[in-house]
This record gives sequence, C-alpha cells and structure tokens, in this order.
Amino acid sequence: MPEAMRILLAFGIAAIAAVIICRAVMAMKIMDAPTEARKTQKQPTPSAGGLGAAIAAAIAVFAVSQVSGRPLDATILLTSAGGLACLALGLADDALHVPALPKLLILVAITLAMTIAGIRADVLEPWPGVALMLPVALGVAGAVAWLVVLINAVNFMDGANGLSIG
Repeated sequence: MPEAMRILLAFGIAAIAAVIICRAVMAMKIMDAPTEARKTQKQPTPSAGGLGAAIAAAIAVFAVSQVSGRPLDATILLTSAGGLACLALGLADDALHVPALPKLLILVAITLAMTIAGIRADVLEPWPGVALMLPVALGVAGAVAWLVVLINAVNFMDGANGLSIG
C-alpha cells in the first residue's frame, strides 16, 4: 500500500476514534452551565468533548509516525506535552471552574516551559531572503505571547459555540 494511502487510513482511523471518544466523553456529563454573563448558551451543555479530539489527534500523530516510518521527534513530543498540560488545565476548569487569573498564570507557566524547551521562533523572516536572528529572550517572550493568545482565542470560540469539537 502506498505511503499516502497508509497516512490517509491513519487519519480515517483517528477520525472514527474522535467521534467515538467524543461521544463517550460527552456521556460523562461534564456540563457547562450558563452561570456567567459571557456565556451564550441558554442551558447546560456538555463541555469536555475536546478531550476526544485531543486523544484522536494523538492517535493520528502516532499512527502516521508508525505507517510512515518516521520517528516522533523532540519538537512533536514537546508540543504534545504542552498540549497535554493545557488539556489537563481545560479539564480542571470544566470540572472545577478554575478562576481566570490562576488559569492564566498556569497557562503562561505551561507556555513558558514549552518555549524554554525550544518550541519558539529563533529566526524571523519578514520576506524571502531576509532572516533576522532573534535574541532568545525575545523568541521566548514572543512565543509565550503568541501561544497564550492563540490558546485563549480557541478557548473563547469553543466556549461560545463548541467550535473546536466541530
């Protein structure tokens, strides 16, 4: 079987796993009630479906690595560890309703650890042929800011309408 077909098969398996796992997680009835003014839903809705999507993404990454014969490198493993930590924070928030400031501080700590471990931009290329080497402190600060903004944007969209599970 050609490699492209094996990779497509791996993603198909992950998609099926996502549907099954998301339904199982939603059946656990971790609910998000409309208790705050910023929430748009009118009645409690299941809120932990992202766990199923995360597990399916992990299955897809592992499966593609296996069928393509390419090992998981440090960047993928570090990014996955940071994602897992953010997932745990999100699950804690869904189940325990973590206040915003501690949640933000924990998120900054997670992203800071990721960037110190090497998940950051060290070179800025504003246009082709021009490369600017960034000081480590600027690369870390920029990556932390980018990750915190991106994670919160996805969390906001998901909280508003469940977009990330879709």
